[in-house]
Amino acid sequence: AAHFRRKAEKEVAKTQAEDQSDKARSVMERLERRHEPIRAVSTRRLSLSILKNIDETQEAQDSERRLSFEEDLVPEEQRELSERSRKLRKKIRDATLAGIREKKKQVDKMHRKRRFREACWKALPHSERFAIEAVFKLHCDACDALSPSATLDALRDIGLRGRTMVERNCVEKAVTTMVRDLLRVEEEGMLGAWGSAPEGEPQIWWRSAKEPQRPGLRISVLPAAQLASSKVPPRTQSGRLAARASIFPAPRGSGASMPLMSFKSSGPNSNRSSKSNDADSTSAKDLAKALAKATPRPTGIPVEAFGAEVMPCARWELFEQRTEPHFRLFVQEMETSRNPSGISYDQFQHMISEMGLDKAKGPLPPAIKGNSQKIGPETCMDLEMVHIRLLQLEERAAREAAAREWAIAKLAKVNDQLFRQYRHELLWIYDMFNSHDEEHCGSLGEFEVRRLMKYMGLEPYFRHSSPEIERLIKEVDANRDDEIELTEFLALVEHVRKMMMKWRKSRVSRCFLKAELDVTECLAYDQIVAALAQDGLLRTRGEYAIAHKLLDEEFDLSFVLRAAARSEGDSPGASPRNSRPGPSNTRRRQRALLMDDPGSVDLNGFSIVYQRVWERLAAIKGERVMQAAKALNFTMLELSDIQAAFDHFDSDQDGLLVAYQIIEALEPLLPRLPDEQQLRKALPAVENSDDEDDEAIAVIDIFEFMKLLRTLTGGNGLVHVNKAFSLANDVPFEKQQELLQVWPISESYIQSLDASELIEMLSNFLGVKAEQNLRELSYPVSSFRKLREFALRQAERAQQHTRF
Repeated sequence: AAHFRRKAEKEVAKTQAEDQSDKARSVMERLERRHEPIRAVSTRRLSLSILKNIDETQEAQDSERRLSFEEDLVPEEQRELSERSRKLRKKIRDATLAGIREKKKQVDKMHRKRRFREACWKALPHSERFAIEAVFKLHCDACDALSPSATLDALRDIGLRGRTMVERNCVEKAVTTMVRDLLRVEEEGMLGAWGSAPEGEPQIWWRSAKEPQRPGLRISVLPAAQLASSKVPPRTQSGRLAARASIFPAPRGSGASMPLMSFKSSGPNSNRSSKSNDADSTSAKDLAKALAKATPRPTGIPVEAFGAEVMPCARWELFEQRTEPHFRLFVQEMETSRNPSGISYDQFQHMISEMGLDKAKGPLPPAIKGNSQKIGPETCMDLEMVHIRLLQLEERAAREAAAREWAIAKLAKVNDQLFRQYRHELLWIYDMFNSHDEEHCGSLGEFEVRRLMKYMGLEPYFRHSSPEIERLIKEVDANRDDEIELTEFLALVEHVRKMMMKWRKSRVSRCFLKAELDVTECLAYDQIVAALAQDGLLRTRGEYAIAHKLLDEEFDLSFVLRAAARSEGDSPGASPRNSRPGPSNTRRRQRALLMDDPGSVDLNGFSIVYQRVWERLAAIKGERVMQAAKALNFTMLELSDIQAAFDHFDSDQDGLLVAYQIIEALEPLLPRLPDEQQLRKALPAVENSDDEDDEAIAVIDIFEFMKLLRTLTGGNGLVHVNKAFSLANDVPFEKQQELLQVWPISESYIQSLDASELIEMLSNFLGVKAEQNLRELSYPVSSFRKLREFALRQAERAQQHTRF
């Protein structure tokens, strides 16, 4: 550019010397047009520092003017756009780096959790791991994981669910929070790991793909489309593991839903034995099973997380909740202790015997705190040692009770639905069932079922309920053997409870409306016992304490308890705009109080609680009635007749009989009614009435009624008032054919007999008449099962007689 400029100046000077001004101007214009692109390039590359050294001449002014002209060519908007794009790129880069660092933190946290779980799981005793795995298999899903609700059920089987309502609520809150945190950490960690499937695609959760331990084996786990399109050959190593098990998501639209697994051998150990081949195929099957259980999100926690993290969390909650009751027991024993620093080993054994914890057998669960000191006869136990050992014993007792529940369900063939519905009272029902099973055969006859229902508060003997109860008993008897098994009895209890709640609906409604209800017309949990006492169901302090214990420990009210009552501003249906304004601290305080509130019950829930408490109080009274009957030398069959007659003539259902009702109840039980003088002497209390006929009136209950019967009979038996059991009236045609097959008779011949021939032949073989009451035999027969046993004995006698 300088060269051309000098050349132009020389030409201008020559033209000026020749005074040819017009020609000089034309030459300058031509040169400027020719070298304009070069000058543009030169001006863009020149810096301001070079321009400052140019003399203050016309030439410098022209250069500055041209530079300003070039700067005007760059729009202001382009500079602003480039600046914004630079800042945006910087923000994107910083956000990307921050996201990478955050994902790395999540992945590291996931791996730390996994290592911690693995270490804690391996540190558990073998017996404890075996018990945890057995419980885990009962509640895990198809992906070998425990959902939050299944985790609570598993804690019940392992003995850490809690005994009281407060303990169960605390354990549920703590465990649910922990399970959610574990799921969140695992999901965030897996989504942030390199090579994992994107969000929404199936993943293998809670464990990585394990490498096989045999050298020379290379596992390649790739989707079929990705493996086919891969051009990079796999790396090979001699005598070592050549490749790792890698899991990649199949690309969408590739048509390959399952990964392709290929096995290649490398190194000198390629000729392996059949044993190693079996081991490798087992590893491949395990990996294939894991891939088949891949899910988009984790469905629950694995067994290691349940045993190493959830169970210690539940133990700590129970450790805190049971500190106060254990402290009270410790203080009571300290009053008689000679050592001021603790109690003796004998005092501790006395404590656990009173609590009923010495009956459970088996290994003790791990302690909440490590204690190297062993407990022996000469050990002085302080509060912490007593507290920790009681926690272990209570957990062992709870495990044994849960194991007994499962054993009962398996023995009685209780289906899953009935088991979950009646599990919280299954042990109580089973013990009541066995107490009335005199023959210990696992089933009850009609009289035994009615007596059991009576002493469970289900009232089968009243006039208005007896026909309906009889219909329900025949309806639940699926095999038509005139006997009720435990599964059938549970179904019967469900139907009768609904019927009793329907009959008692008006009384329960009046009791419920008299109580103090909240804004949602529900009754608070702590007001339930007061409402029951106000109705007259609880009459003594002992019954009041029993009701409190039943609601707190025995009953599982989680299905009837509703959320805690809210104020008008915090009600679910209220809008935030319509709510009353108030300080935020007041609202936080109300929410904090509501978190500790166990909840409330509506009318339906209160009716269920009323029915359960009624049943338990009736069971306590029934136990007293049975003991009194045994003391008066009444058999259980006679007690059924006495109770049926008493309830049948108790018209007002208050548990009392007046004079005329007493005579009516005695008539079906005694062969001859006593005269008025004998009855006056036998009655425990007689009150003269103010009526004109001056008729004596007495009021007695069931205990006094049994004493009256024993006084009038003088030790003799009663008249059996229940209906007879005969072949003609109570055994259907199909059952008669089944009975006749006990003898060596062909089935075709039995099928060819008509009804009259069949019953005649069966009567001859049994040695009874068709219309005879089989209850009057030396071996009373009251059901088809007993009739079949009687037929088997008769057939055996016939075979022995023929043999001799």
